[in-house]
Amino acid sequence: MVNRIRSYISRHSFYYRILIPFSMVSILAILLTASTAWRIMGNKIDNQMKESVTHRLEQVRIYSDNYIYEQMMNILVNSFTGTSNPVRYFFIKKDQTIYDYHKIFQYVMEVVSDNTCLSSITVCNGESTVIDSTYGLCLNPEEDKNKLRQYVPYEEFARIASSKKIGYFSTAEDYSDTVRPAISLFYPVNRQSTDTVQSYIVLTLDQNSYLAGIKNFYQFYDSLLILNEQNEVILDNLSLTGINGKDISGLVSTALTSGASNACQECTINSRPYYLTWTTSDTSDWKYVSIVTAETLDKESAALFRTIAFVVFALLAAVLLLSQLVTSNVYRPIRKLHAKLIPASGKAPNAEDELSAIDSMVTFLQNRVGDMQDILERNRSVISYKLTMDLLHSHILEEPELRERLFLSGITFQKPCYCVLLLALNPGAFSLLPLEQKEVLSTLLLDQAVKRILKDVPFLSAAQDNRLAFIINLAPEGYQDLREAANRFIASSARELPIGINLALSSLTDKLDRIVELNTKTEGYLRYSFLHEYGNLFTPELIQSYESNEFLVTSRDYAELEAQINADQFDVLNEKLAAYETCILENGYSYQSVNVFSIHLYSMAFQIGKNIGIFDDPEIKADTEQRFRQSGSFRETMDCIRYILALYHETYIRNINDEDRQLIEHIKEYILTHCSGEVSLAAVAETFHVSRSHLSRLFKAITGDNFSTFVIDTKLEKAAALFLEMPDKSINEIACSLGYFTQAYFTRLFKQKYGMTPSQYRKANEKLPS
Repeated sequence: MVNRIRSYISRHSFYYRILIPFSMVSILAILLTASTAWRIMGNKIDNQMKESVTHRLEQVRIYSDNYIYEQMMNILVNSFTGTSNPVRYFFIKKDQTIYDYHKIFQYVMEVVSDNTCLSSITVCNGESTVIDSTYGLCLNPEEDKNKLRQYVPYEEFARIASSKKIGYFSTAEDYSDTVRPAISLFYPVNRQSTDTVQSYIVLTLDQNSYLAGIKNFYQFYDSLLILNEQNEVILDNLSLTGINGKDISGLVSTALTSGASNACQECTINSRPYYLTWTTSDTSDWKYVSIVTAETLDKESAALFRTIAFVVFALLAAVLLLSQLVTSNVYRPIRKLHAKLIPASGKAPNAEDELSAIDSMVTFLQNRVGDMQDILERNRSVISYKLTMDLLHSHILEEPELRERLFLSGITFQKPCYCVLLLALNPGAFSLLPLEQKEVLSTLLLDQAVKRILKDVPFLSAAQDNRLAFIINLAPEGYQDLREAANRFIASSARELPIGINLALSSLTDKLDRIVELNTKTEGYLRYSFLHEYGNLFTPELIQSYESNEFLVTSRDYAELEAQINADQFDVLNEKLAAYETCILENGYSYQSVNVFSIHLYSMAFQIGKNIGIFDDPEIKADTEQRFRQSGSFRETMDCIRYILALYHETYIRNINDEDRQLIEHIKEYILTHCSGEVSLAAVAETFHVSRSHLSRLFKAITGDNFSTFVIDTKLEKAAALFLEMPDKSINEIACSLGYFTQAYFTRLFKQKYGMTPSQYRKANEKLPS
């Protein structure tokens, strides 16, 4: 087992040479950072906690001053110092009745009930030596002072009264259980006749409400003491810490004399550490003292330190995981390279670890770099051809693979746009060339295109049959220059190349994955070679203009053509087909509409020829079909249709017999005999019991003229003879006898045939000897 582990580590020593140092350095850096942060943050946290204690005490002082001084003074002013309250008469009247005492007592009770901050109010009428308070007491204190002391600190009131000033004071702790320690506001009332204080008002604070307000507002969890001017404790809240006020009185006095206000001082009480902070009231000489146990501050610090420790451990775990991932990613290519190279060599090199094995294999490969470069150079054209075909025909390449194959092709695409350029040679002429001439011509065409069109523009190219395809990488502003260079190339190639050539240029795109779409559209541009033959540059704008122009032939036009074919009107058909051909070639019509027209016309002519037996001979049929399939242009297609019509005419003429010729002679005699009346094709066909179409074809085939043309010529010849034979008859009479009742129409027909009017003809022929 040990040997196996040692062997594994030896074979993967490079892996551990990366992982272990990286992990150790990372862990050491984290620990150093954490320890430094621990020390800095520890001191900072202690200071912040002490500042927090001081801040809370200051908040308590502000709240306490406002609560005690402002509220009690407001009560005193609003309830007792005005001129309209009943207490005023209590102090100045000498003789008081039971009703007066009751009225004062009721008023005092209302004031206490309206102000929750008060626990009691005591008023004293010095004239009658009567004290009235919320305890319900009304008596002469000189008669029963002992009874009075059960309820109020009478001696304390007397002592304060001798000072003749308003002031706060607290009752001592050595009174009876009935008289509770309290904070009070003493207000002397001087008689107008003397300065001696004979009457006074004492407002006693409700300590429970006061402490509850402090806790509710500031969530105070430590101990609070309030000291008077003599540094005597007048109020404390030490129950939370379990400390006796007497135990710390000396400690507090020492702290007040030695320490500065608002400073957090460390102290020890009953062998336990505490933090003591004090501040002085703004409205009196009272001191507010806060005592906080060290455990309280330590708990908050410990919670924060636990958070820091958790973060440190999380960082350590993350660093270990990151070290593993980084090392694995660094080591993975080495393992892959090792897995690829070692089997290629046939056996594993004699090395201690994978890196050494790879090093020896790289040395082996370096000796053969020259051979590999030669192989790459020989195959660049193959790689470029395969890449071009993949981009042109729906093979989506990922970016890394595309860049790699471009690099192997020796091509760098850096411009933002791409386009497709197709060069197409005449397929009919190209197919007739020998293989060697095809290769030479393709090479020559590629060289000329690179020199004259592409120049320094990066491109990919591929040759296939009679076409060359280019994928060009260029800037948008170079597109117009490319079009101009392509136009110049077309003009020069018409003089220099033995075969016709067309170019098709696509629009621009900024994405290579749209090359397939552009190539499909650009191949469609080359269909217009069928109409415009060769020597053209087809661009998107030109093709768009063609596509928007439809060549329309109505069903009536097709029916007229079919009728003319059936009638064997060979000359008329040739003229009409020549007009169609000229119109289509001189105007830019869409390929689709012209192709539909040519196919329809071919199908119609082929079917009519089939009906009369032209294609009963298989050789004629195969030759005609081959002519149509090999038609590389619209001109050749129209020539194929004319070929069918010529076969139709020859076949029709060949099928005429002696009986047909004799029938036509009889019809000619009939026309000559009946030329004075109306002679129509329908009437003659009915008379001789033949169909009009058969009669029309037969008459045309034998005489070479159309039936209607023959009738008109016969009537005009008859009229010319009558002009000379009957000089006494007028031209109008002779025209009417031949069925022409409109002299102007007759004159126009006569002039077309003889080149002169009837009257001119008669005058010219009268001078000739009969």
